[in-house]
Amino acid sequence: MSTYRVKTPRVQAIRVQKGMDEHSPPWFEDECWAGRITFKGVGSFAQDIPSATIHLPSGATIKASEGDWIVRYESGELHVWSPDIFNAMFEKVIQ
Repeated sequence: MSTYRVKTPRVQAIRVQKGMDEHSPPWFEDECWAGRITFKGVGSFAQDIPSATIHLPSGATIKASEGDWIVRYESGELHVWSPDIFNAMFEKVIQ
């Protein structure tokens, strides 16, 4: 019997939280402008609880709640991970 590990490609990620619109990376802004991600309650003065919706090409949607991570894979695929799963699967790359 052999032991294996998951090969995880590098990903880009942003956490759903208040103020995320002020410090978002360019890829996130591009996805929002393209209509693939919509969000509410993320501004510093917003009254709503922060949340986002990922709009998939199939027409389906994925909801992201406050604290969740939106991940964009090298392929361009978007996914949402809860904080505990995200922390178990990914580690920050120091550049």
